[in-house]
Amino acid sequence: MARTRTLVLLRGDVRARVDAMSTDAFVTDSDLTEWLNQEWAELYDILIGGVDTYYLKVDAFNTTAGTSSYDLPSDYYKTRGVDVKTTTGYFRNAHRFNFEQRNDYPITGWSWPDSIQYDIRASKLTFMPSPAGTYAVQHQYIPSAVRMSADSDTIDGVNGWELYVVAGAAMKWALKEDNTELASMLANEKAALRARITSVSRDRDSGEAPKVRVVRGRQSNNVRWRTRW
Repeated sequence: MARTRTLVLLRGDVRARVDAMSTDAFVTDSDLTEWLNQEWAELYDILIGGVDTYYLKVDAFNTTAGTSSYDLPSDYYKTRGVDVKTTTGYFRNAHRFNFEQRNDYPITGWSWPDSIQYDIRASKLTFMPSPAGTYAVQHQYIPSAVRMSADSDTIDGVNGWELYVVAGAAMKWALKEDNTELASMLANEKAALRARITSVSRDRDSGEAPKVRVVRGRQSNNVRWRTRW
């Protein structure tokens, strides 16, 4: 089964599901496109809610001395992690800034990027403190779901899970014409698909069990940690 499916094919899938049981001749391609986009956004959130690496991307850039804030990618949705290359030449995790900590850190005595925090503020990725030089950064993030408009636009259903999108759009059609019998049937189908997708999507990488890293305590600029495997 193909991983992706175009908008024009998805609209055809919806019409094939509904036309035989529909009396409404005024559902336009524009209507179907909007419903499909709404259902695709819902499926997308289900997938990244279970395993947030399905659509992971990396935005790589270099810092500028004295500049703390950098534009987020135009397709930004959620941050998965931020990596900073230290003076040793290796990437290490930057740590998410908690607003309650805003006065916990000294103004002087920092050795950027040895103790670096980051925060997402409006449309910016902001570092605390500001970098003192040029450092390589890898912002690992989840992009927003693509919004289809052209017939050739595609969505990635991973394993035929675009059926969830089709069922949801068809249900909206049925509700529009008050066809409660058809809407109920499609709602049940959509619920069954959601249960299956939620169940199997979490096992994307089943080759090795996840490891748990426990971080405890903070003293001055040095983070103490204990790792449990």
